[in-house]
Formats: sequence, C-alpha cells, structure tokens
Amino acid sequence: MMLKYSFGLDEASLSIENAIEEVLSEGYRTNDLEGLEENILSTSEMGNKIVEHLK
Repeated sequence: MMLKYSFGLDEASLSIENAIEEVLSEGYRTNDLEGLEENILSTSEMGNKIVEHLK
C-alpha cells in the first residue's frame, strides 16, 4: 500500500501483491496466519518465498 499510495508505484505494488497472493494460494503461511501445519514458514522464509515469485 505504501508503494502505491505514498510513492505512486502502482506497478511495483501490484507485482508484490500478486506474488503474495501466489504464495498464499500455494498454501504457505506464517505462524500467525491460519493454515496447514506442514506449510508454516518463518517470516524470513515467507519473505524469501515472495521474492522468488517476483523473479
């Protein structure tokens, strides 16, 4: 949201949002989000997974 509304970087914002949606649709979650236990990642692992989808 910051990229979109504060900096006007709509394309970058959309890319990140799409990457997050893809990772979540694959069933990955951090401990604070409800999901299947076998797909629980640390915050760092979740960030890395999102970055993988940005490439």
